[in-house]
Amino acid sequence: MKIKEEDFVDGNNLITVETHDPNPYLDRAALARDKGQNWTGMRHIGTIPPFMLEVWMKEEGLDYRDTDGINKMLTRKLQDPDFKKLRIVDVI
Repeated sequence: MKIKEEDFVDGNNLITVETHDPNPYLDRAALARDKGQNWTGMRHIGTIPPFMLEVWMKEEGLDYRDTDGINKMLTRKLQDPDFKKLRIVDVI
């Protein structure tokens, strides 16, 4: 969830800095982990804040049409211990 957005000028460049609160997403993932899942053919493996998805895609050079690349990137990110609080299941 975006908390604030600030713009400033650096020479000829306009810089926008966004501040986000990931806690609602982390809380939602924790609640889903604690509640468990009923298997109905698909499973919820994680909760990714949209702002994090955007940053990760920029880091990887992906665009929204590259669904295979995005799926591979998300699998890697969700397996990373740094992002374990976003996971809902232990094994991906």
